[in-house]
Amino acid sequence: MIHNRNRSGSSSTNPPPSIMAQSLSISPPTSTLLIPDAVLRQAVLLPAGEDPNEWIAANLTDFYSQLNLLYGSVTQFCTPDSCPTMSAGPKFDYLW
Repeated sequence: MIHNRNRSGSSSTNPPPSIMAQSLSISPPTSTLLIPDAVLRQAVLLPAGEDPNEWIAANLTDFYSQLNLLYGSVTQFCTPDSCPTMSAGPKFDYLW
């Protein structure tokens, strides 16, 4: 069972294994419905009249915030013991 430490330092138990066993990935048919390529391409274009450096800074700040939320969620469930490697399927291991 996976444990994490709350702010007081005491150990707490995470959700039951039945919840943990559910896949956290998005299936390919679903992922293509979420953001079509055309919409994504439009979303990342520099708006007319916008300073490129300001646009990049604003978007990097938002990206960092979103990534920080994701990292916080993952660290609640993955520890070095429960998730010894970070992988993208059987062929790809992240070595960071």
